[in-house]
Amino acid sequence: TEGFFDVIRLHSYGYKTAMAVLGTHLSKHQAKKIVGHFEKCVVMMDGDKAGQDSANKIASSLQGLIDVQIITIPGGKDPDDLTNSRDVPLRSVA
Repeated sequence: TEGFFDVIRLHSYGYKTAMAVLGTHLSKHQAKKIVGHFEKCVVMMDGDKAGQDSANKIASSLQGLIDVQIITIPGGKDPDDLTNSRDVPLRSVA
């Protein structure tokens, strides 16, 4: 699914500060907003190689500015898949 659907689903499960970059790149403007509003950022992109490469780049761009953690989603799934999966409960990775 697209990032905005992932965020809508995560919000419905109580993750009210979930945001989507809507792509694979975090802009300087987005980074400033995150750093200005939060003390910690958990980066969770799609579990495929492109998503994980993007998560690493995003985390690197925020490192030193904010506490950053990357959640790796198993099996190439995306964040929305975790809310629908009986095999991988969302709370087990978040």
